[in-house]
Amino acid sequence: MDTAPSSLGRRLRIFRQRAGLSQEALAHRAGLGLTTLKALEGDRRQQPHPHSLRLLAEALGLDPAERTELLGSVRAIELADNSPASLGRVRPRTAEPALVEAPRLPVSLTSFVGREVEVESVRRLLDPAVSRVRLLTLVGPGGVGKTRLALAAAAALGRAYSDGVVFVDLASVRDARLVLPTIAAALGVRDGAGRNPGERLREFLRDRRAMLVLDNLEHLLAAAPSLAELLAACPALRLLATSRAPLRVRGEQRFVVAPLATPSGPAAGTAPDAAEMEAIAVSPSVRLFVARARAVAAEFLLTERNAAAVAGICRRLDGLPLAIELAAPRVQLLAPAALLRRLERCLPLLSAGAPDMPKRQQTMRATLAWSHDLLEPATQMLFRRLAVFAGGWTLEAAKAVCADSALPANEVLDRLQVLVDSSLVRRLDRAGDERRLGMLETVREFALEHLEACDEVENERARHAAYFLALARAAEPKVFGAGQLAWLEQLDREHENLRVALSWHLAFEPQAAAELAGCLWQFWRMRGHQIEGLDWLQRTLVTAPGQTRARARALLGAGILARDLGDMVMAHAHLTESLACSRALDEPALVAFGLRDLAGWHTHQGAFALARPLLREALRLARTAGDQRGVAATLMFQAQVAAGGGATRRAWVLNRAGLAAARASGDRWLIVALLLQLGRLAVDAGELEAAVPLLQEGLEVSRVLRAHNRVSHFTWQLGRVALARGDLDRALPLLDALRVAARERHLPRGVASALVDLARVAQARGARTDALALLREALQLLHAMSDRVGAIECLERLAAVDACADPLRAAWLLGAAAAGRRALSAPPSQLLQQDLAETACTARSAAGAMAFEAAHMAGELVPLKQAITRASQEPSDSGLPAGASPSDAAASENGSATAPRSNQSSGAWMRLPESSAE
Repeated sequence: MDTAPSSLGRRLRIFRQRAGLSQEALAHRAGLGLTTLKALEGDRRQQPHPHSLRLLAEALGLDPAERTELLGSVRAIELADNSPASLGRVRPRTAEPALVEAPRLPVSLTSFVGREVEVESVRRLLDPAVSRVRLLTLVGPGGVGKTRLALAAAAALGRAYSDGVVFVDLASVRDARLVLPTIAAALGVRDGAGRNPGERLREFLRDRRAMLVLDNLEHLLAAAPSLAELLAACPALRLLATSRAPLRVRGEQRFVVAPLATPSGPAAGTAPDAAEMEAIAVSPSVRLFVARARAVAAEFLLTERNAAAVAGICRRLDGLPLAIELAAPRVQLLAPAALLRRLERCLPLLSAGAPDMPKRQQTMRATLAWSHDLLEPATQMLFRRLAVFAGGWTLEAAKAVCADSALPANEVLDRLQVLVDSSLVRRLDRAGDERRLGMLETVREFALEHLEACDEVENERARHAAYFLALARAAEPKVFGAGQLAWLEQLDREHENLRVALSWHLAFEPQAAAELAGCLWQFWRMRGHQIEGLDWLQRTLVTAPGQTRARARALLGAGILARDLGDMVMAHAHLTESLACSRALDEPALVAFGLRDLAGWHTHQGAFALARPLLREALRLARTAGDQRGVAATLMFQAQVAAGGGATRRAWVLNRAGLAAARASGDRWLIVALLLQLGRLAVDAGELEAAVPLLQEGLEVSRVLRAHNRVSHFTWQLGRVALARGDLDRALPLLDALRVAARERHLPRGVASALVDLARVAQARGARTDALALLREALQLLHAMSDRVGAIECLERLAAVDACADPLRAAWLLGAAAAGRRALSAPPSQLLQQDLAETACTARSAAGAMAFEAAHMAGELVPLKQAITRASQEPSDSGLPAGASPSDAAASENGSATAPRSNQSSGAWMRLPESSAE
């Protein structure tokens, strides 16, 4: 019997017991499998590896003499194995096989940030207790953090594999035939005479419960079948691979490693509010940036001042961990805002990585080149041509823009698949029946560099611009019809590409730029992009003079968007020129469109007499052409004129007829506009029960269309319903939603409308000073837009607020408003008439009948424009007549919604009680 081997187990057991450790505790402390330790103590290990004994010696805290004693046991075993008595002996296979010697996983010197969910997902997929997955491939672009994720998950799984977890770095291996020998070397499997590496590995791992982490396999995909054979022969073995491309063997489970999430946050230079600041601070990409920035600049902190810029940096870098790690150290010399500005072309800045990193990861360009150089030349050609797309593309678009004689269209699909598998192209949302694809911005910049380096760039940009001009031509009539939602969503997806196409056409084909912008103005309006749309239209009109259909449509769109934005002078100029151009070109449909919107311009000015003949002509043209939508739109504009002139019943009938025609045309945008007008008419008439279903239907359709501006207008009208019912707590947030939304979109008419009704809430809650401030702001906005009817209502609302506190001023305002209404033939709505009667009664009672009449007459004699200017000012600066403020007793005696309870401007009236906060 051999005695040498038994001494190792005995010594190890004595040392462990002396340290007061169980076998499980010692195995955990040494980083070895429990089965390995039991085999060593039980003398079932034929050739213990010195590395394992060194780990045990360190874990046991042995002194130098004891370490020598333990390690000397290995030499004794070797001598016993090579003794004459043992030569030629065939040892029987033991119940416990020889174990994998598992070196510790590589330890990173930096923290692992922002992947808690992914680590847990990978751990569960490879936990043999809950999952049957045996080959898991972490797939993602270079620099996304596949290796770090694999190591973190492997560390969490160490105790699930009794025979250990082994890390195998394959980045430096260039020949797929060397993958198995490299794995064997990492496991300490010795060469065997006459046996290939696959046979040796299969024999060595056949009965072992182990996991191999195979890092960087994308350039060694030819070895995938060998790995599949290894798994088939070793039922307890599992593989965790990292690769920029999937292995494509049976049994493979792919886990796509996405970039870190980035926060939306405010634009750079804008201070975030508390909620935005919290969202930025907890964002994984921002956490990584801050951690790496503090590693080189310990004083760096995320603050309200730099948070928007940091969020912008992370978005610009697509949340790509390597890119963030390369950018963050720049905070030593650049503030985040300055760094963000320099990231317009980011690859030159994303360099100078840590020297202990692999060379392919020391610059972002080198990381991408590693993947690019593995592609076939034709696939490289497709890759660089795809760089002309911004925000993604469909297969149809890729074929139309990128295919030619050198790259046949029938090859595009297969080569796109290669680019997806190589993680250079990624799947985005599904566009109808087609999957939408795109590139990370850093990848796109790399591809664009390659495109610009060859002679293809101008040709590809021209083809891209032509394709999206054709798309806009096809979409323009469709956004007015039954299929408008699908077309609007397609234009949403292609918005970045359309911007690129517009820029190219402006530089090289100005007439095409005008045509493209003229096709898109309704999309911009429906999606709330009025400022951007007007800017594009203005630029195209400068570069494309002459009388053309494209220019007439661009002028029409520019006029309507300018009117939305409150620039009534520009709106009138563009609408007038568009109508003249359309008449000269004999374009009846454009003429009718222009007539309607020029009439709408006059209606907003209170010039109803000028609007009526324009609308009669527009209606005749629409009916002659059989244009149901045009008929519906014209009836809607006629209803506005009727309502402005006090013919409420006629306005209701016209809107109803327009709604029926709009439903027949299938244009839900127009249906929503008519529902809004009908709902507002009902509210103004005090018919609240009739108004609510109209407003609720319009709100639902607006949400389906994602027409956010319309949504805010419907909530505003529902707020007016609540206000009319005296439910101030419900009214306030609904009214304020319009103010917020309209300010964000720079739509002054919406802001003014909301301010007028918010002033009514403030007045009802006794906040007179706030009510006056809100009304003066609204009056200034309406006056700037020359909206005389809206301005007159502001005068009347100011009078209501002053009725008790300054009755003579209220009388003067009522007189000026009454004169203005007579001049415009624009009587107040039924709801407003009731308020005006109450205001006049209150002011007359407070001031006395004679004083009231004198002040009222004085107001009637002042021109409307002058009255508006004076009413916009503070009372002390306005020159308006002012009486002594009534006593508190008088105010109490007149107590009504008009009478203020307080003159303080604390903003307390805007706070909702907790019971109504929901």
